[in-house]
Amino acid sequence: MSCTAHNHLSSCADGLYAAVDHTGHQAVGGMCGTVGPVGFSLGGGHGPIIRSHGLGADNIVSAKLVLADGALVEVSEAAVAADPSLADLWWALRGGGGGTFGVVVEIAVRRYEAPASVSSLTCDWPLNSENGAATPGRDLLEAWWSGLMQALPDEWAFFTIGLPAPIKNLMKDMEKYDSKTMQGLVSLEGVYNGEYSDAMLEDHAKWLPEARTDLDEAQNRVEELRRSSRRRTRS
Repeated sequence: MSCTAHNHLSSCADGLYAAVDHTGHQAVGGMCGTVGPVGFSLGGGHGPIIRSHGLGADNIVSAKLVLADGALVEVSEAAVAADPSLADLWWALRGGGGGTFGVVVEIAVRRYEAPASVSSLTCDWPLNSENGAATPGRDLLEAWWSGLMQALPDEWAFFTIGLPAPIKNLMKDMEKYDSKTMQGLVSLEGVYNGEYSDAMLEDHAKWLPEARTDLDEAQNRVEELRRSSRRRTRS
């Protein structure tokens, strides 16, 4: 199935999401609702459900664009089959960036049946480099990306964000760390493109023991450094 996103002033991801949600579907897009789906898809398109359905560029069904000579053309698999000279343009548009090969005025993108619900999680870890100590945030990320994340099913997707300081009144769990020695923090944003359940978590745990052990060891290191920081602060 496909839906069409028009390149005009009101075209944005929120509008695309609302249109497909109305029919019980989802489409690949970014995390920011004000991003235009046309430029997003033409530039590659990295978003929260790409592990489930591919990049935005992978989901372009067709595109209409105005070329430098003023000609309006539509490219797609069917168009290339009818006119092989469009093959290079069709290939280049899917990831080559917006405005590179012409003015794209309309695209059609695939839509997928949406799960009953989508779950998200946020984890924040400090980066503490005081006196040459190991950085717990980096240790945790190393364990996460080298083991746990690779083992998770494609319904999971994560983004890592580095911040110089906690966001006030939003990252309450960071208040227990000494802001003078944190040296910033890393925030891990996760999305599970499926219905959350205890059974889902138990199923994941069956084939993630080694990765989970690595993550637990890194988390223990965080707590150890936090206690050490508190002792130094008191003294």
